[in-house]
Amino acid sequence: MKKITLLLAFMMATTVSFAAVNDSASIGFPILDMGAGARALGMGEAFTAVADDSSAIYWNAAGLGTIRNPEAALTYTKWYMDTMFSQFLFAFPLQNGTIGADVTYMNLGEFPIRDIYGISTQSIYPYMLGGSLGYGISFGDISGGAAIKVISQTMGSASNAAFAADAGVLYKAGIFSAGLTMQNMGSADGFSLPMNAKAGIAIKPLDSTQHSLLFAVDSQYLFRDAFSLSAGVEYVYMEMLALRAGYKAGFGTIDLDGLKGVSGGIGVKISGLNVDYAIVPYGDLGVTQRVTLSLMFGSQSGEKKDLTDNSDKNNNQNPTYLHALTDLRMARGYLDKITPDEVLNGMSLSAIDEINKAIGEIKQAAIDDGKDIMDHPPIDTGLKRSDRYVKAVELLNKIYKDIKQDESNGFAKGLQKRVLRYIDKAYDIVKGITEY
Repeated sequence: MKKITLLLAFMMATTVSFAAVNDSASIGFPILDMGAGARALGMGEAFTAVADDSSAIYWNAAGLGTIRNPEAALTYTKWYMDTMFSQFLFAFPLQNGTIGADVTYMNLGEFPIRDIYGISTQSIYPYMLGGSLGYGISFGDISGGAAIKVISQTMGSASNAAFAADAGVLYKAGIFSAGLTMQNMGSADGFSLPMNAKAGIAIKPLDSTQHSLLFAVDSQYLFRDAFSLSAGVEYVYMEMLALRAGYKAGFGTIDLDGLKGVSGGIGVKISGLNVDYAIVPYGDLGVTQRVTLSLMFGSQSGEKKDLTDNSDKNNNQNPTYLHALTDLRMARGYLDKITPDEVLNGMSLSAIDEINKAIGEIKQAAIDDGKDIMDHPPIDTGLKRSDRYVKAVELLNKIYKDIKQDESNGFAKGLQKRVLRYIDKAYDIVKGITEY
């Protein structure tokens, strides 16, 4: 009996506010409110304005549009009692935008069925299964995305299915970001879904190879009754060790005794593999723990190189960053004026400004190393303006892949990170122009 009572309390805690929508409606599909990934859980679920990894399909589908490399993640969660939750996330960039996928499975354990004498006659094994497919695309500083979901829950001989959709927008400029998303828009026969609206902001005042600091705040309105506020922080040291903490206040009408609302987590990066852990107490219901293994593909180039390598072991006259310098100048040429009477729009000027910043970083490093930086490659001036934008996108994508490689030298890592940030912003701006 105690086990059944706790199960009911758990289901109510995740979707309780929907009782206010329809007094006769049953509460269902708590799998939709389980979150995604250990990183976000460790930050108190304040992830609407962050959404920069494969879990974006859950937190804010618009974040998929900012992902540049394929990612895969596998999560295991030990929930209350015998409940276990597993999840697979995947994001894959296309020529235009990024698709994401999410497959989740939730097993509520064994529940005995007893007769009027209290004798167990049989057992049921409730479980829930969900899947979603999403797409996000970036238009410079602004990204948009959407996801569709299919969910089923089975309890003994009874089963139900539901369909839902998410939609969101994300704005990222410099150290600041803001996001807005609507989640779980849909319904199922006899059940209410936990439809909610979320808004969030985030700021990253520190972003170097040695120290990175992220603050995020989310507000959530669960239609039509419950409001909650989340805040989280993440500190990353040497791009290897992450420490996280968060707090979520306001959980509808459910009042649980004991420690609740707080969360914490840790992350470790080993080569291309990220291992993240989160712990979240829920008062009387117990403590939940989540582990996520994630892998980014295409972030390493195979042979290890150094942007400031003077050994000339790879190429005597054209080290990696000098190749990038040549390509950056070509990309800038395709975006710039070809004739004196040509007028550039604001987005083109912004992209050129970001490219100039990347060029400045590489030129300074080259000068310090005594390299030849006087190469000014020709461009095809006969191309139409739209075709020149396409050429610039191709070059910026090539440059990003050339420079995105494993680095051990501290100076090289700092240079790499700054250059990639400028290239990434320029790419998003120009990509937005081509897709407008």
